[in-house]
Amino acid sequence: MIKNIQAEEIPHYIEKGALIIDIRESYETPKFQFPSHKNVPTSEIGDRLDEIPKTGDVLIYCHSGARSADLVATLNLHYGYENLLNVIGGTIMMSLKLPEHKL
Repeated sequence: MIKNIQAEEIPHYIEKGALIIDIRESYETPKFQFPSHKNVPTSEIGDRLDEIPKTGDVLIYCHSGARSADLVATLNLHYGYENLLNVIGGTIMMSLKLPEHKL
């Protein structure tokens, strides 16, 4: 089961200490700046799974929310993650709802 959140919920999760992971490739824009934020491109996930903790809230986003939803489902099903949250609408919605975090 995929857990989803809306872009406007991100500040609440930041306050709780969530890790935020951008799974877009490095050339994709726009960029966002959040505390506890990192870029782990989908193309590198297999080699960087150790950077995605299995405890605490971990928000995953991409451009539209499709790749991140697929990744959350895959990590839940095949790697036992239960703490991942997909950001619905990805950077499209984040640009609208959280413009102050946009670089």
